[in-house]
Amino acid sequence: MQLEFLGGAREVGRAAVAVSGSGTVCLDYGMMVGEDEIGFPLPPSSAPSALVLSHAHLDHVGAAPALYRKWNPALVCNGVTYDTTKILIEDALKIARKDMRHMPYGREEYGKMKRARVDTGFFKKAMFGRMEVTLYPAGHIPGASGVMVKSDGKCIFYSGDFKLEDMRLVKGGYVPKNVHTLIIESTYAERDHPDRRVEEKRLLEIVDEVVANDERVIIPVFAVGRAQEILLILEKYANKIAFDGMARKASQIASRYGEYLADPARLQRILSRVKWVTDEKDRRSILNRYPIIVTTAGMASGGPISYYLSRLGKSECRIVFVGYLPHGTPARTLLDTGVFHTDTGSFKVRCTMTQLDLSAHAGRNELFKYIEKMRPKQVFCVHGEDCVKFAKEVEERFKVGAHAPKNGEVVKV
Repeated sequence: MQLEFLGGAREVGRAAVAVSGSGTVCLDYGMMVGEDEIGFPLPPSSAPSALVLSHAHLDHVGAAPALYRKWNPALVCNGVTYDTTKILIEDALKIARKDMRHMPYGREEYGKMKRARVDTGFFKKAMFGRMEVTLYPAGHIPGASGVMVKSDGKCIFYSGDFKLEDMRLVKGGYVPKNVHTLIIESTYAERDHPDRRVEEKRLLEIVDEVVANDERVIIPVFAVGRAQEILLILEKYANKIAFDGMARKASQIASRYGEYLADPARLQRILSRVKWVTDEKDRRSILNRYPIIVTTAGMASGGPISYYLSRLGKSECRIVFVGYLPHGTPARTLLDTGVFHTDTGSFKVRCTMTQLDLSAHAGRNELFKYIEKMRPKQVFCVHGEDCVKFAKEVEERFKVGAHAPKNGEVVKV
């Protein structure tokens, strides 16, 4: 078999790997959203018979329709990933038009992609020629999947983004056995996350103080996964939460697929109690009525967050970031400098700001635990900023071949 690394090699973003044996299957096809440009994967060198989406985050699915300009692969994913991917792609097209940015696909390719969908759940085999594909639970977000590909007597497993630890929203990922080759994400290969219970307690303490002092707190969130996790942590304050942005649509989708959630009834109860903000009138009305505002975007690069910062940024308000903030993003710049930059200008934000780590990615020890439980014969480290160092550590610790490929590299296994 052959692996072709199309994106996400030695970088976080635009994840894409083509696996070729008795045919070709593409694993993810994402985009990288930077401050000044959007990056896309390389095209596969041979026609894929299937495109498998591990989970619905833009860095894994954002370029998917581009494959349908030239080919028409089956689109393989579960229901929650498919429905969430649609809202992400539609939003990406909308933002690209607004910002006059080039996209390698349009409505026609997006339509072809939707019509090509093959629905598959966890642990169910799907055949594409003589290529066998099976999805396994990965934790991370609802529907997130690790992908097993078998062909020519070889077994390759693509971790996608995963987390072994149970979270409030989803249970931890599954680790398959008898894997020959593992392609593993390396996002947090350099560090572990702090104790999740401690971080949740810190968030609750901040919110307790805000509510007691009749102040406001803005919590910028990723629409898919993190937004719902925050609601579950803040359950006791559900009737004091204003919930805004794409997180609303993502939550509605997640609640329809209870089989992918740890406690679907609990999430549904919380969603029925929060204030759903649907338009500008709602936004104006909630400013003095709801002390907790949970809104997109997590990196403050779009969504209603700009509105709330412009209205509350000079008042007695707290801002709590609940995940990783890459350099160059508006949220990172805001946290470091206190200045928020928008398309129309910049302004100083005088709120008290805090960053917590409620990541849905595996930390360093979880990555090693994953490899130890799986015991593959070889490992390819991708989707990280220091894959080379991590690959060396994997090789030394487990006495297996480990490699950090480059984008465009082709490897036979």
